[in-house]
Amino acid sequence: FLQDSIDILPKRLRAVVAGRFTRIGYDAAPFAQNFNDLTGQASLSWNPKEWLGVHVLVGRGFRAPNLNDLGALG
Repeated sequence: FLQDSIDILPKRLRAVVAGRFTRIGYDAAPFAQNFNDLTGQASLSWNPKEWLGVHVLVGRGFRAPNLNDLGALG
């Protein structure tokens, strides 16, 4: 998991980006299965006034499979 933020305009505009790589595997022959995925998120926060804030978020939800999920597939 990696995350970083930057203040583009101090106390007015802030950007946040994050990413996660997930790998899960079950390697017992003959049912070997692996799952890899990369997910991310980006957000922008803008405060045009001291009492007003606007937040925009773009992301992808993700739940890594567990061994029960992998067993149900095969």
